[in-house]
Amino acid sequence: MASTKATELAQLSRKLTYNEGTNEASIPTGTILTTGDNTDDLSEGSTNLYYTNARVDAEIDSYVTAGTAITYSSGTISVVQDVATTASPTFAGLTVGALTYPATDGTDRQVMITDGSGTISFDDIDTIQTEATNQTASSIPIGTPVYQTGVSGNTITVAPADASSASTMPAIGVVDATMSASGGTANVIHMGYVKSIDTSSYSEGDTLYISASGGFTTTAPAGEANLIQNMARVIKAHATNGSIVVMGAGRSNAVPNLNDGNIFIGNSSNQSITASLDTTVSGLGYATQTYVDTEIANLVDSAPGTLDTLNELAAALGDDANFSTTVTTSLADKISRTTDDTDDLSEGSTNLYYTDARVLAAVTQTHINSLNVDADTLDGQHYDDIISEATALAIALG
Repeated sequence: MASTKATELAQLSRKLTYNEGTNEASIPTGTILTTGDNTDDLSEGSTNLYYTNARVDAEIDSYVTAGTAITYSSGTISVVQDVATTASPTFAGLTVGALTYPATDGTDRQVMITDGSGTISFDDIDTIQTEATNQTASSIPIGTPVYQTGVSGNTITVAPADASSASTMPAIGVVDATMSASGGTANVIHMGYVKSIDTSSYSEGDTLYISASGGFTTTAPAGEANLIQNMARVIKAHATNGSIVVMGAGRSNAVPNLNDGNIFIGNSSNQSITASLDTTVSGLGYATQTYVDTEIANLVDSAPGTLDTLNELAAALGDDANFSTTVTTSLADKISRTTDDTDDLSEGSTNLYYTDARVLAAVTQTHINSLNVDADTLDGQHYDDIISEATALAIALG
């Protein structure tokens, strides 16, 4: 320790300057660093090197294998080739730290994407979208629902959707920017937000349908010629800064509406078609309303009002489900005026048939006495030829 101190004092003494006039010792400026000095006053050593842009460029380049996608120069990182075309791109030791990006609507739900040309950008992570090209002769305004017309290169081509034409439906999404005519491009939002559009004619929360004239409407199209596809809701109603959320595309029914007087009928392809009740459905064998009305009129014919319904007829038949059997049985028990006689009709309890026994029983002494007939002189016939022995005996016995 003592030797070290001695060395330090010896070094310091060599730097001191003695002023005989003032009888003071001092250290010349620049000889020893003080708090007022900086790194510019200290020469660079061989290990702890000072920063330079050239050294940074060289250091980054040392982490990127020659011929791969990334280069760095003067603070700019560039993509010089498509990584996908390199069989095994190497980024040995390269570490990507935290990335910062512009927030949208106060949120941080974004993701870094590339369009395939080497350009990297940020977009909302809660949006599903596809780049598309407009090949129509007219521009397509931002916020327009579109359908896919085909493919051009690696991008789809689109045109405005129209609910009145099945060939333009269903819509696949909404364009997020105005597409210029004949080649303009934009993203088609399949699910997510479309912002900075005019929604002043709507109210927040409105459901938006594809219109029969193109664009959006808050009223579902009516009539069999129109298709129904509810596609979005209004998030913010504003003339220039409105927004909608697309809830998914491709949902429409083949025959959503039914005109007055028509019915749905399934065909041989398991598809629904419509037909009028007042016209004949060719090949399907369905009875039309006119045909049914005519047949009912023919059935009723000139029947009286009290017997022109099945209920009235049933009541007239005594609600007897076996009326025919009942009538047949009843008729079998009837007596014919022309072929039957009293022998075919059983005797009742009042109107009795004639018998000798009943006559003899009915003729009493009283009846005979009332005749004042002398039996001994009646045509020379003895009375016993007229009345029975029992009656004569009764008369004789008085």
